Amino acid sequence: MNDQLNQVEALATARVSIARLEVEVAHLRMGLAAVEESNQQLTAKLDQVLLTLSEARGGWKTLMVVGGAASAVGGLITWIVQHFMKG
Repeated sequence: MNDQLNQVEALATARVSIARLEVEVAHLRMGLAAVEESNQQLTAKLDQVLLTLSEARGGWKTLMVVGGAASAVGGLITWIVQHFMKG
């Protein structure tokens, strides 16, 4: 009889422990879903940042070409003015 009571108590304790673990797993799943959603949002923002940086790189290249061409034209004009001023 004592052995049966111990088994019933052990079974009740096991059921409580299992229920507690099930609740904990449910909370962990909800937390994981929130982390996955946050990760998706961060990925989208990172993609936007990378797109902006790639556009800025193209803008800087264009600016460098225009600046180089402007300095070449300015140098040519300066050379022409100095050349004709000596003559």
